[in-house]
Amino acid sequence: MWVTVAIHGLLLASVMASEQVPFGRQGLWKVELDSVWDLLGPFPIHAREHHLLSPAFPLNLSHPIDYNRSWPSSYADGGLVRWSQVTSSRHGDIEISFPHVRWKALRSTEGWAALQHHAVIRTTLTLHPPSNPGSVDRTPRIHVHLKQGSFFALRPQGVDHSSFIPVWYPGNIYDLERALPLLIDLPVFPSLTEPTKYEIFVSADYELRLFGDPLVHQKDIPVQKLSIQIDIQEVQQFLSFVHQPSQDIVPDFWGGYAFGYAMGIGIQSITKWWTATDIKLKIDNPSIRLRLLYQVRIAPSQMRVVPIVIEQTSPFRGELLEFEISLRAGEEYEILFASIPIKHQSLQIGERQAIKCSFFLAGSSPSAFMAKPPTTITSTQHPPIIALHGAGVDVLSQSFWSESLPNNKFSWLIVASGRTSWGLDWHGPSARDVWESLDALTTLLEKAVYGFSGSWGLARNTRVLMMGHSNGGQGTWYLSSRFPDRILGAIPAAAYIKSQAYVPLTMARSGHFIDPVLRSILESALTSDDNDLHISNLVDTPILAIHGGDDENVPVWHSREAFATLKSWSPSANISFREDPGQGHWYPNVLNNSEVQDFVDDVTYSSRISIPSQSFTLTVTAPQDCGSLHGWRINQVTIPGRFGRLQVTWVDDSKVIVEPSNILSFTVPQSHGPFEFSVESVSGKWEMRKPQPSMTSQPPGRIQSILSSPGPITIITSRKSSGNDHSAALRLAYVLQLYHRLDSEIIAEDEAHTRTAGTWPTGNIIFIGPPRSPFATDILGQRRTSARTINHDSTIHFGTRKFQKPGQALMFSHPHPTQNNSLMLFILYNDDSGLERAVRVFPFRTGVAVPDCVIVGAMMDTLGAAGIEGAGCVGQRLAVKRGHDLVSPLTRFSKRGP
Repeated sequence: MWVTVAIHGLLLASVMASEQVPFGRQGLWKVELDSVWDLLGPFPIHAREHHLLSPAFPLNLSHPIDYNRSWPSSYADGGLVRWSQVTSSRHGDIEISFPHVRWKALRSTEGWAALQHHAVIRTTLTLHPPSNPGSVDRTPRIHVHLKQGSFFALRPQGVDHSSFIPVWYPGNIYDLERALPLLIDLPVFPSLTEPTKYEIFVSADYELRLFGDPLVHQKDIPVQKLSIQIDIQEVQQFLSFVHQPSQDIVPDFWGGYAFGYAMGIGIQSITKWWTATDIKLKIDNPSIRLRLLYQVRIAPSQMRVVPIVIEQTSPFRGELLEFEISLRAGEEYEILFASIPIKHQSLQIGERQAIKCSFFLAGSSPSAFMAKPPTTITSTQHPPIIALHGAGVDVLSQSFWSESLPNNKFSWLIVASGRTSWGLDWHGPSARDVWESLDALTTLLEKAVYGFSGSWGLARNTRVLMMGHSNGGQGTWYLSSRFPDRILGAIPAAAYIKSQAYVPLTMARSGHFIDPVLRSILESALTSDDNDLHISNLVDTPILAIHGGDDENVPVWHSREAFATLKSWSPSANISFREDPGQGHWYPNVLNNSEVQDFVDDVTYSSRISIPSQSFTLTVTAPQDCGSLHGWRINQVTIPGRFGRLQVTWVDDSKVIVEPSNILSFTVPQSHGPFEFSVESVSGKWEMRKPQPSMTSQPPGRIQSILSSPGPITIITSRKSSGNDHSAALRLAYVLQLYHRLDSEIIAEDEAHTRTAGTWPTGNIIFIGPPRSPFATDILGQRRTSARTINHDSTIHFGTRKFQKPGQALMFSHPHPTQNNSLMLFILYNDDSGLERAVRVFPFRTGVAVPDCVIVGAMMDTLGAAGIEGAGCVGQRLAVKRGHDLVSPLTRFSKRGP
C-alpha cells in the first residue's frame, strides 16, 4: 500500500467529461468534452512524417475552418476527402477508420506502406466557471492524457485566429507504461461569468508498427484506437507538489540488502520551482541510511525522479521504508513524507527467480532491470546472457518474457529495460542501459554481503551472449554489430533489419517535392541505425537467427535478408537460420527449444573467443556509439553521416594490409602496440602515434545523439517562468522522461552565464531562445562551428548565409562549453511559429531523419521534409535550399576517405 502525504496537496476536479455531461466538484470549475468529433482524412504519410508536417495538416489553424470543403488525397476515390464525424465513448475512447477507402486495392500495389496514414480530428472543450467567481485567484490548468495519438493543440473559440499560433503538445503515441498526463495552461483565460469554449485538435496517425496489420483480425480496413482524458486542476493560494509513486525506482532486497544502491522517488511540482534538498528516515535505523545523490530542482508542472543512494551496514528486514524529503521554494520549506513498500527476495541455489536490480544510469538517473541467477555452482565463472524485449513489453512488471527464455544452469540472465518498453529501439540511451545494467550487476556481485560463491560472480568487461525478440531481435543485431568484441554469440528472433525496411517510406508526402540531395543528407541521419550496413562486423560471431514462417508483424524476409547479407560478406560466416513454418510473430517456443538451448549451452559454457578471419571489414557510422572488432577500432570518420570502413587482410603473422575508407583515425589492437593512425591535417598522409584522448569532439552526425547524455540534460531557456521558451522546455522535458526515462533540469540563461568549467554538470545541454539571446551570442562568438550571430540585425549566420525569415528556426549540434564528452544543441527561432516547428522535429523517436543541422520554415507544414530549408553536418557540410536551388558542396559529400 502506498501512503504519501504532501504538506500542500493538489486539488483536482473530476476526471473526464464527455457527451456534454459536466463534471466537477460543487463550486469549482467544471470541464466537459463534446463526444462528437469532426474527422478529416486519410492522407498518406510515412511512419514518422507527422513530426515534420503540421499535426493539423492540411488545415491552417490561423484561418477559419470550412467544414464543407474537400481536400485532395490519393487514398480516396475521385482524389478528394471530406469531413465526417466519429463519436467517443464515455471513457474518451475513439476509433478512427475510413471504410470508403479501397484499402485492399491500395495495398495490392503499395503493400504495408499504403496502410499508414494521417488524419486530424477536432471537438469542443467547454470550461464552466465556479459558482463563486470571487474565489478564483489563478487561471485553472488542465491535465491531458492522449494515448496513441501523436500531438494535440487547443484553440480558443470566438476570437480572431489570424495571429493564432498553435502550441502542439506530445501525446503518448506508444501508450507507454506509467505515463503521466501533461499539465498545461489554457491558451486564454476563461470567463468567470459564462462558459468558455476551446477547440481541441488531435493529430491521429496510423502507424503499422503500433496498430498492426488489419488482416490479423480478418479485416481490410485499418482502425486506429486512441483515447483522451482531460481533468482540470485548480491551484490554491498555497504552494503544492505531489509524489508520483508510479515513477519510483526501488530495488528488491536480497538477504536484507538492497540489490542495488540506487533508489528514485518521483516528485512533481505544481506551481513553483521546488528543490529537493535533503532526505532522512522517519525513524533512525542503524542498518540503513539514505542520502540524496544531488539536489534536484523541479520546474512548475515538471516531474523529476529524485536520486537517492542506499547505504547499508547490516541487513534491513522492514516491510516499509519511511522517510521525509525536504523541499525548498525560495524562502519557503516543505516536507514530503513517503512510505515505500520493500520486496524481500529469498533466492536459493537451484531457483530461477527474477530479482529487480537498481543502478544510476550515467551515474545520475535511477534505473532498474531484472536478473535471474544461475541454478548451479561450478568451479568457473560463465558469461551472462542478456535478453532484449520486444516493443511494448514492460519487463519490470511483466514476467512472461523472462519466463519464455531458454534455461541455463551456469549463467546470469540479465533482462534489460531499455529505459522503457519501447525506448529508442535499443539504440542510443537504450543501448547504454544494456551495458550499464551489466556493469551494475558485476559491481553488486563483488559484494560479499550476498554470500555468493566465486562462480556466481562476473568478470569485468565480460563478453556476453545476446538474444532478443522482435524489436529486441533488431536490438540484438544492432548491439552485436556495433560491439562485436563484446559478443560471444547472438540469437536475433523475429527481427526487422531497420526502420526504413520495416514499412517503406514510399508513400511519404515529402517524396513528391524534395530535392534528392537534400533527401540524401537528411537520410544520412538514419545511417548509424542501419543494421544491414554494419553486418560485416559479424562474420566471425556465432549467430542463430530465428523467425516464424508466417510472421504477421515482422515479415520473415527480414531475417532471410540479414542471413543472406552476412553470407555475402563471407560465405563461411558462422550463422545458422531457423525458420519455423506456419508460426507467427510470437509463439511460446520461439526461444525455448532444443536448438536454441544447445546454442546457448555451447556458447556460454565454452566461452570461445572468435578467431579472426584472414580478411575482415569493420564498418562504423558513429564511432562514439561503437566498439572494436578483433581489437581494431575506428575513432573518427572523415565525413560524418557516411559510414567508414576498415578492411584488414593478414598476409602473414607479421604483415597486414589495411584499406581505410572515409576514416580520419583508427587504432590497431593492443597486442600490436597499441598505436593510433590518423591523417595529418596538412599533408593528408597517415601518421602513427600513441593513442591519446581527443582534444576536440567530432560532430555527432545527427541531433538524436543529444539523447545519449552522460548525465541529466540541462535545458536552458531565455526566459525562466513564462513565454514559449519555457513551454518548449517543459515539453522536451516531458518527452525525455516519458519515452526514455531521461532526466532534465530547466534553467534560465542568466544562471547559465554564471557557470564556469568546474560548475557545469556532466550532461548534454539544450538551449532554446532567439538568436539575440546573450548566452547564444557568447557561445557562438567562440566560433567553434560555422554558426554565428550578428548583434546589429539579431539574426544567425552559417558561413555567408543569413536566416531571418518569419517561421524559421535552426537546430544544430555544437560542442559543449567545457566538456569533450558532452554535447550541446541549439534551438534558435525567429518567431513562435518557428519554435513550434523545431520542437516537433526534435527526434525523440527513431526514424526521424534530423542530421547535425536543420533549418525549418513555413513550407515544412505542408511539404514535410521537402520544406526543410537547410540540412547538413556542422563544420563538415551544409546543404541550404535557396528558392528551388540547392547549394551544397557535393565534392565534400562524395569525397572518399584516405
